[in-house]
Amino acid sequence: MSEAAAVQSKVRYIANAENFSKIPGSPIAYWVSALVPQIYINAPTLEKLADVKHGLTTGKNDLFVRLWVEVPWQKIDITLSNKNQVVTSSAKWFPYNKGGEFRKWYGNADCVLWYDFAGREKMATLSGHRHDGKDRYFQEGITWSFISSSNFGVRYTPPGFVFDVAGSSMFFDSKIIKYITGLLCSCLGTFFMSIQNPTLNFQVGNLKNVPVIIKHQDVIEEKVNNCIILAKRDWDSYETSWDFKKHPLI
Repeated sequence: MSEAAAVQSKVRYIANAENFSKIPGSPIAYWVSALVPQIYINAPTLEKLADVKHGLTTGKNDLFVRLWVEVPWQKIDITLSNKNQVVTSSAKWFPYNKGGEFRKWYGNADCVLWYDFAGREKMATLSGHRHDGKDRYFQEGITWSFISSSNFGVRYTPPGFVFDVAGSSMFFDSKIIKYITGLLCSCLGTFFMSIQNPTLNFQVGNLKNVPVIIKHQDVIEEKVNNCIILAKRDWDSYETSWDFKKHPLI
């Protein structure tokens, strides 16, 4: 049998099953070229480079989660960069990443979480509460929507956010975080995600298995930074953003 991933005949495709085992999880991706298994063999996956985390489960979102416009602005703290700072903050509410609709590069920052001492104590009494990923709360990262009605895409998350399961996140050395953002927002990122999971329900495990080859990093990161700036400018042009100043047409 040919080493090619698939050979087309008049009535069927014939695939070499040995090639499936070269891809993490051994998905039956009969349609990929012979080059793809070699990429997985020779390149590290995101699991080797990233700390991929499920997020917080409050146990009762109706009690703990609000849109930021629903609470007094002076009781929101958007300045934190690690979980230890929450102890000394005088705020009650903190930015909360809940995934949201499909959007690339930046955005969906519109929820806040009741997460002061009283909030954390109340959460601890609820049977459905889970504190997954707490060591990474408020750190710079990358997030994505757990369920999307469109293609896969990630968003850069600046410091300051707690995140939940629907806004699961991953964390990298700051030297490569923008490069990885670009990879996962590209058509290549969508391609490798489709190998792992052909549905629109994007799991943490699927992301861990995306292969990474780092080349031309400076050039790519410059373009990624521009994309993030444009996406943030677009997000901030609406009143749903806490950084909204005025409509761009005014």
